[in-house]
Amino acid sequence: DTVSREVLRHKQFEGKVRLTRVRDHFIFNVESTGIISPEDLVAQALDVLMEKCDIAKSALTKATQAEEEAE
Repeated sequence: DTVSREVLRHKQFEGKVRLTRVRDHFIFNVESTGIISPEDLVAQALDVLMEKCDIAKSALTKATQAEEEAE
């Protein structure tokens, strides 16, 4: 995050730049070797992430149900 704070070091930006956080936003860079476009790479990565979330959700549901049955 040091790049965004770099503006604070320069007097010409004093009072002109305000740094804040947006809690539900993420800023990140995607680098590709060119075989897969960055847009396709992000789409594929999100598909994998959603699959992993589904697996985790299913495992949590099973664990919760097993715990409830044991009580």
